[in-house]
Amino acid sequence: MATRDPEATRSHILQSAYRAVYEQGLSATSLDQVLARAGVTKGALYHHFAGKKELGCALVGEVLAPLILAEWVEPLRTTNDPIGALQELLRRQASLPREDVIRFGCPLNNLAQEVSSLDEELRGRLEDVFARWVGALRDALARGQGAGTVRADLDPERAARFVVGAIEGAISLAKVGRDGAVLRGSLEELAAYLGTLRPAKASRKKR
Repeated sequence: MATRDPEATRSHILQSAYRAVYEQGLSATSLDQVLARAGVTKGALYHHFAGKKELGCALVGEVLAPLILAEWVEPLRTTNDPIGALQELLRRQASLPREDVIRFGCPLNNLAQEVSSLDEELRGRLEDVFARWVGALRDALARGQGAGTVRADLDPERAARFVVGAIEGAISLAKVGRDGAVLRGSLEELAAYLGTLRPAKASRKKR
């Protein structure tokens, strides 16, 4: 990759590293493999990252976090009907062709499982991404309570953690079984469960 744009080079290295780590894990990914994928020199890589640890931290903050937040958080950010918005999101995800997810799983959860007991800094950065995901869902559910679209007796924090855990669990089951039907069925079942979080006689409000 020939470019005089340092930021473009840095982004290209991160995207190349992301794909390698997603497919084979951080431990199994060498810097030489990242260099080969990115088509850059070792000097270019070390100009932007002091080593593999710094590259891994950048992956979490600059690649994984934006991916997860764009996919699961942004659709819920302003809605007053988080149940309806999340049901729609889950059903849309269930309908998509997800060959990468079936084969490789969730990149965030993969890395969390791999490094959480080995590296405290990476664990903390991954925890922050999960916390932002849970927090956004918690806030959306609380906003729905205020709008009358979510049951008043619901604990938004606990419900948000349950939903995130259910999504990640569904992806893990589909990955280990190499079965897209497992993912589709699990996400559709979770969408149906969310309907029980509505007030018994509340009418659906516009988002």
